Amino acid sequence: AEEFPQLTAKTQSSILDLIKYLQDVGKATATQAASETGIERATIASWFLRHKNLFRLESKQGRETFYRLTSDYANIYS
Repeated sequence: AEEFPQLTAKTQSSILDLIKYLQDVGKATATQAASETGIERATIASWFLRHKNLFRLESKQGRETFYRLTSDYANIYS
């Protein structure tokens, strides 16, 4: 973070974009979220798995896995 502060700021901005997107749509797959936000799919998938305080698994439909915001963050920007 100290060597590359622009990366930290970009990551924070991107994660906020993802949070706002999920507030609008309710639930989404990593592929859907990537398509709508412009964030790389692999990055979103990683965030979904690593940040369980922000995102929770909603459901699986075939090969698709849907995530939504945890209740603590669902209305953070409302």
